[in-house]
Amino acid sequence: MDTRHGPVRPSTDGLAQLLLHEMADKLERVRPDEPITTIGRHALLQATTMDPPLLRALREKAPEIDGSLIRRDYAAQLRSASEVGEPTPVQALTARVLALAADTLRPYETIAGHAPGHTAPVCMTDGLRDIVIGRALETVLTTVRPYATQDAVRAAVRAVLPPVTGKVSEYAAQLRETAVAQ
Repeated sequence: MDTRHGPVRPSTDGLAQLLLHEMADKLERVRPDEPITTIGRHALLQATTMDPPLLRALREKAPEIDGSLIRRDYAAQLRSASEVGEPTPVQALTARVLALAADTLRPYETIAGHAPGHTAPVCMTDGLRDIVIGRALETVLTTVRPYATQDAVRAAVRAVLPPVTGKVSEYAAQLRETAVAQ
């Protein structure tokens, strides 16, 4: 999460869908048979908007370019990325990180009690959250090549993390609910 601008709002998300279509139109109208590279993608995003939350939403939704593509082909990818319903790669990776973090919390839910056979619930802490989220990010992002996507996933995870409260089992359930919502 960018602390200055907050998480992406639903209204921003809808506007990002519209801007993806406009970007695709421009690519098909201006030199459609020439290549576009990763640098061209960044320039296109910057030329489309200067609003930080909206630019972040566009970066999440616009497909990455490895090497170069023909502008017409990239326009088709932008149009398909603007379709509602299918999660973006960043959203899918964010959901995987949250689900893995929730599963990682399972061994920490209880500790042995004073009497044999009894257990006590463990309270969630900021430190434990940071450890399991860090491990989950490391595990999921080892297969992700573009660093911009890795940074976007880290920011998206930070943006949707619920506040640390209650027991470990309750926090793990909150993480699972948040992962499903992605």
